Amino acid sequence: MVRACAAAVLLATLLSLPAAVAAQSPRMAALPAVSDSQPSFGTAVANQHWTAGTAASLQLPAATGGDAPLFYALTGPGAPPALSLPKGLTWDAATRTISGAPRAAAAAGSYTWTVIDGDGDVAQLSFDLTVAAANAPKPTGLTLPTETGFDGDYAAGERITAVIRFDQRVRVTGAPQLAIDVGGNVRQVPCHSSCRSGRVNVLSFEYTVTSSDFDGDGVSIRAGALSLNGGTIVGANAAAVPASLAIGPYAKIDAAGHTVRDTQPAFSGAAGSASRSLAKDAATSTTLPLATGGDGALTYSIAPALPAGLAFGSARPTITGTPTAAGATTHTLTVTDADGDRATLGPFTITVVDGALGVSDVTIVSKPYANGSYGLQELIQVTLKFASGVAGTNTSLSTLALDIGGTTRLARQNGYHRNGGWLYEYAVQAADRDADGISIGTDALVLNGAAFTDRAGVAAVTVLGTHAIDNAAAHKVDGSVATPLAVESVNVISSPASNDGYDVGEVIRSKVTFSRPVTVTGRPRLALSIGNDTRQVTGGPYPSGELEELVFSHTVTANDRDADGISIGAS
Repeated sequence: MVRACAAAVLLATLLSLPAAVAAQSPRMAALPAVSDSQPSFGTAVANQHWTAGTAASLQLPAATGGDAPLFYALTGPGAPPALSLPKGLTWDAATRTISGAPRAAAAAGSYTWTVIDGDGDVAQLSFDLTVAAANAPKPTGLTLPTETGFDGDYAAGERITAVIRFDQRVRVTGAPQLAIDVGGNVRQVPCHSSCRSGRVNVLSFEYTVTSSDFDGDGVSIRAGALSLNGGTIVGANAAAVPASLAIGPYAKIDAAGHTVRDTQPAFSGAAGSASRSLAKDAATSTTLPLATGGDGALTYSIAPALPAGLAFGSARPTITGTPTAAGATTHTLTVTDADGDRATLGPFTITVVDGALGVSDVTIVSKPYANGSYGLQELIQVTLKFASGVAGTNTSLSTLALDIGGTTRLARQNGYHRNGGWLYEYAVQAADRDADGISIGTDALVLNGAAFTDRAGVAAVTVLGTHAIDNAAAHKVDGSVATPLAVESVNVISSPASNDGYDVGEVIRSKVTFSRPVTVTGRPRLALSIGNDTRQVTGGPYPSGELEELVFSHTVTANDRDADGISIGAS
């Protein structure tokens, strides 16, 4: 016990005294020779080269031999007896282990591992520990994976996916982006949400092709295409070293097998939809049908030149001005997209009329069933009147364009209304919404082969002009609401020939209007109260299809008497 305590004191003394002091200490007096076991490590400890941010560990060896008990100590840089390890590392004496992830680079430090046995014999090992700066994550590849069935040519709506792989895991914050060159137009594509899922070694970027995109020789992703855009990409280890953004040799220039399909512009309507009738010496502004599709900006042209006094807009096919001479000219409308693809519409006719033969009134004659909004399947009814003397030919071919919440819906011509105008009807669809009221533009009337002319065959002006309707507040639309099928109104629509009342042989005509179109089978009847008698008036026959109004006609007989007026009961 005395020997062990002495050894411990000796070890503490040796480890705490500077080397120069220890060297000047007096030597111990010689003792008689006895058998002494020396401690030994038996193996060296290699110099250690660790990296900042990367976890590592070193277990120092246990000694063999020596006279028990054995005592250990680790010393290193710093004033004795302190032990100074790089930040982030810890020393566990029980397991003889240095471990942890260094937080930063550190120059080489020399460490000594010492053992002393019970009678003071000492053995030592020395080694250096160096911490190198963490390596910045760097890209090691760029690929353009594709979905099953991809034919090498992206169409509008398909995704271009780019994947960048790093040599180590990284953490991403914010919205780093990748510049993908599509036909000379750079699309800045944000990193996919999976980038921010934690420790990742691949970053994915997805771009959805639009109808304006075209690249015939393949998309490009250049060496400097990756940018932080205010975000970060750092190593996922403790050092969090910012990643290199240089794609370098992995850049893609005109990537073969990754072209973007050419989208052709097109007109959807018939040539006749571009025909217009304009009034001589009257200012006008009318827009011809617009094309869809194509790549990039669309440019319009018309040939031959318009009649004198009229101008044409190339960015939007609009005819403006004041025509100065009557007549009819035939034209063709051409649209050209950014890469030169073309489509034409024609021939169609621009007619300039000398006179006042034009639209005189446009009225929405229907009323919403409830809450000021037309519901599902309700009919929107609009009448259109021309100046006196205008007759129609093939009018059922014509349509009237209704603007319902920014979507164009075509009302079909359906005969002649009692207010003296041609009737156009449209049944509300489920997707229709218009919170501020429907609109009817100045170019809403499309002939499609119909004609409105005077007795001499001169075409009437079909531009609505000042009779256009903008956001009719009393005619909102909500197609999500199911309109209940109900009788909306009952009216006697005929009048007696004289003030004395209907005479024998005259016809009493009554009309029942429903909240939405109905299909009629058989011959429904309407009970008409004439004096003290009830006449069951049979309606029809009615045409097939959907109807919103049913008319019932009763021919007055000699037995009919009613001094205070006919009645129609609730049931």
